[in-house]
Amino acid sequence: MNISVVIPNYNGEDILRKNLPKVLSEIENYKNGKVEVIVVDDASVDGSIPVLKDFEEKYKNLKVYANIQ
Repeated sequence: MNISVVIPNYNGEDILRKNLPKVLSEIENYKNGKVEVIVVDDASVDGSIPVLKDFEEKYKNLKVYANIQ
């Protein structure tokens, strides 16, 4: 079974730094199909976007969509 995990974000830089690596490392162990993590940012004004872009470079199964104002 393929799985998509969708995470909404708004100014969640600290939460992303703390929890996103845990989510991404856990899905690497999934063997029954493909897994992707999608983070949708709603025009955050903190450092969420740079954090997400760094994670996106490290993890191939992470996709980031950002609404920029």
